[in-house]
Amino acid sequence: MEGGGIYLLLLCFFCILIYNLCTMINILIITFVMSGLKGNTRYDFGVREDDTVISHRFTLVNDSNDTIVIYKLNTSCSCTAGEITKRTLAPQETTFVSIQFNPHGYTGRVSKYAYVFYMRLPSKNRNELTLSMKGKIKNNFLRPYQIMEYTDNLIVDIRKRKEFERLHLVNAINFSPKNFISYIRKAQLELPVNCQILIISNENDTMAMYLLNKLKREFKFNNVHILRGGMDAYIKSMGNIMILRK
Repeated sequence: MEGGGIYLLLLCFFCILIYNLCTMINILIITFVMSGLKGNTRYDFGVREDDTVISHRFTLVNDSNDTIVIYKLNTSCSCTAGEITKRTLAPQETTFVSIQFNPHGYTGRVSKYAYVFYMRLPSKNRNELTLSMKGKIKNNFLRPYQIMEYTDNLIVDIRKRKEFERLHLVNAINFSPKNFISYIRKAQLELPVNCQILIISNENDTMAMYLLNKLKREFKFNNVHILRGGMDAYIKSMGNIMILRK
């Protein structure tokens, strides 16, 4: 009995030792796996109301005790591009990854990704870190070459009458802002809420944005745009295509 008790005690001690050893090994493994490139990997750009390029710089730090080499940077689509300032990082050294997303043609909620591939030296253990950009695109502007889509829809030119008579787009209707709102009030029941409405004004004319917001918020039209850059930008880009001159 006495010898059996000692044997049982040694067996329990051995089991406890093995358990503690496994726990330590697991902690070391988790620490090794979890360490690497660290940083804020998500960027919410909120709501954007135009199609200008969206940029963000991610800050990443080497959180391991090894040298890290970034050997590749991929993006989720051709509309997203990225650049890295430093590819070889000593422990606790920092690098910056700049991501640019071109939202042209996108509407609604959007998520785009960049993938950073790196290895740890000397083990050459390969890892991947995902960076994300997300937000909502409310694209209120159209570029000149997109106007071809509006030939059979409502094109409203709010420039002064003399400017309109000198040159304007085919099928465009000239309204003063006040008269246009009156027209919409009368025609609202006849126009579907998804009717395409294009507003043409001079560049940097705040009245165009005022009308766009009024059409969307008060009259609930959901497909309203402004010609980016006005008629000057259109002529420069498209020449005399779809233009009527006096």
